Amino acid sequence: MKRLNQILHDQEYRSLIERIETLETDRLFCKHDVAHFLDVARIAYILNLQEKLGYDMEIIYTAAVLHDIGRAHHGEHAPVSADMALPLLQKYGYSPEETALIINSIRSHGKSGSHPFDDLIFRADKRSRLCFRCHEQQECYWPPGQKNENLLV
Repeated sequence: MKRLNQILHDQEYRSLIERIETLETDRLFCKHDVAHFLDVARIAYILNLQEKLGYDMEIIYTAAVLHDIGRAHHGEHAPVSADMALPLLQKYGYSPEETALIINSIRSHGKSGSHPFDDLIFRADKRSRLCFRCHEQQECYWPPGQKNENLLV
């Protein structure tokens, strides 16, 4: 987890997260902060273990903490997040294979991917939201069939 910790302490990464948190100060639901990223990471890792997918913990956590870093930009944030993640992955020594796996999962963010790793991160992201406890359910843009009405296990 050494490389991931380097990313989490990287000044550029920290600036991106601070910008997102500032922009979402008044957001009432589904904030995109480090707590959300780590929820996604933990859920993905649990699913990885339960389903015996065999992905490395650091790769899962890295994909999770980078998957929404483009949120501060207007428009679709998945390609921006992937573009912003690439130099961080290269800077901290992720292999080309690891980088491709992480970048592809970020690019497919928001939809179930054709690759099992993409799908793992997608499912964890969706399961991280506690819609059934949210006080802003009426304001949420997610249609009822996509909200997490119960605890998903």
